[in-house]
Amino acid sequence: MLPVNNPPLSTGNVSFYRTTSIDNVHNNYLSEWVEWTKNSISGENRETAFTRLQLCLENSETSLDLSCLGLRSLPRLPDNLDEINVSNNQLSMLPELPRALKELNASSNQLSALPELPVSLEYINVSDNHLFALPELPASLEYINVSDNHLSVLPRLPMSLELLDAARNALEVIPDFPEKR
Repeated sequence: MLPVNNPPLSTGNVSFYRTTSIDNVHNNYLSEWVEWTKNSISGENRETAFTRLQLCLENSETSLDLSCLGLRSLPRLPDNLDEINVSNNQLSMLPELPRALKELNASSNQLSALPELPVSLEYINVSDNHLFALPELPASLEYINVSDNHLSVLPRLPMSLELLDAARNALEVIPDFPEKR
């Protein structure tokens, strides 16, 4: 980080400092991911996950597929992601989600709770998990699949919602579907 009292002398320096800062962020992610990979549990394919995470970071990709890898946990995810597929794993929880995330597929896991959902989220599939409750749903949400869980209530549905699948739950009350104005 640049000291406040020592501004760069030219535009070239700003670019250099920015590149250095980005490299530091990348190195922080990579060192965390290496440690996470080393702590693999039998049956997990963390090496493949590490490779996909690394390529995603290096290529500034906005989509990440970590599905079907037998993962029981996830490391911190890159901030630039707008689409994540972590379906068909054995995840019991999710890390903090990227702020710009638009699509999340975490179906067929062991999730018992969800983290706070980003305000940008438009699509979420968390079917076939062990969810008993959902966090507040973002106003931008258009599609939600929460089928095959243990939900007894749903939070307030956003006005933007176009499709809701809540089949095979223990719902006591089904909320009114929001009417478009």
